[in-house]
Amino acid sequence: MCNNHGDNNHHHSIDQKIETIQEVLDQKGISTTFLQLEDGTENAEEVAQILECEVGQILKASLFHTAKDRTPILVLASGPKRVTEQFVQTIAGEKVFLENDHVCPILSKDKIETLIDADLVEYPELWASAGIPNIIFSLEGDELQYLTGGKLINIR
Repeated sequence: MCNNHGDNNHHHSIDQKIETIQEVLDQKGISTTFLQLEDGTENAEEVAQILECEVGQILKASLFHTAKDRTPILVLASGPKRVTEQFVQTIAGEKVFLENDHVCPILSKDKIETLIDADLVEYPELWASAGIPNIIFSLEGDELQYLTGGKLINIR
């Protein structure tokens, strides 16, 4: 599973993350498939090409935080969309900073304000990052709100 053969701790932490995602989905009654992509798969277009699916089916999860009190805001966008700090600032009503744009969309232990691109819920199958380089998992578009408690928004 992991190309880093000499580092068993790294391999163990990958297995743990996948197990945790699997547990969260199992608890909610959602089935999934995990896939490992080749190293160097960088963007939604490349992933869609490998999976032979639409770019829109690639879920991009970006974590922002507000400047004032560092409140996290998770934005889930469809593959071809680009979410900027300026866009999130208009929704948040204050300055925000991008913290990480390759996060797992379902693994926060805390309740995070989540904004979901309305286009995502239209797809019967989505592919999202497991928060581990080159590991993705599947879920259905209409499961996103159930999993995250997120609010649907329009992202151009």
